[in-house]
Amino acid sequence: MNFSTSANLGDCLWCLQFLRRLGGHHAFYCKSEYMGQLRELMADTLVEIGDVNDRPPDSEDCWIANARFEQQGVRYGSTLNIIAFVQQYMNHLGGLAGTPAPVFTDPKQFLFELPRPNFRVPQFDVLVVNAQPTSGQVPEFDNAHLNDLIARLAIHYSVITTNPTTARNALTYDATILRIAELSCHCSLIIGVATGPIWATFNTRNASTPRHILLSPQWLDYGPTVPIANHANVNSVQAALERTGWL
Repeated sequence: MNFSTSANLGDCLWCLQFLRRLGGHHAFYCKSEYMGQLRELMADTLVEIGDVNDRPPDSEDCWIANARFEQQGVRYGSTLNIIAFVQQYMNHLGGLAGTPAPVFTDPKQFLFELPRPNFRVPQFDVLVVNAQPTSGQVPEFDNAHLNDLIARLAIHYSVITTNPTTARNALTYDATILRIAELSCHCSLIIGVATGPIWATFNTRNASTPRHILLSPQWLDYGPTVPIANHANVNSVQAALERTGWL
């Protein structure tokens, strides 16, 4: 089948995880700037990645906020467990694809399975996914405060960020989605903004790694085996790190 979205990267990754579980040969059409990264991430599957401008007329729109399943009770709102909502949405999408049973029966099934890397990844202490929120999902986000927090952590730990930072002792990697996901498998703590580059850091190889996620008023819950602390702002993250001995 053909699937598509012209939405942002996070929506693309949720749909690709759906296609992983659906199995078989499918085509997924997205913004051209995402194509290379998503092909790398899905290299171990039969999913083809194309430009959304070339999507065929029969492609199924998989933007989670398109309201296509509202009559079945699937309603997107500002205050909700986002993973539970995406699970419900994708199961209805699976119904359109002809699956007689739910594609997802447990939120931890949204943990990505990663293709085997062909590059080396360093061991370090803290990964900070400091990409800017692109959909208003963290109204209290302050990049200057996050830079200050990164600087404090980098005094005591080896810290890698995914976007430039003013913190002098942190190392910034200009990495693809797959490489960010691989980095997340080689650290002891993950901090990040709930935006596109972070979703593949939730994967089957690092499910037990503690996470502090900036997202509000929505929240994330992958189940009890995936430790996540949800935060509305950087001050909340800092307080949690002080309580747990990281600062």
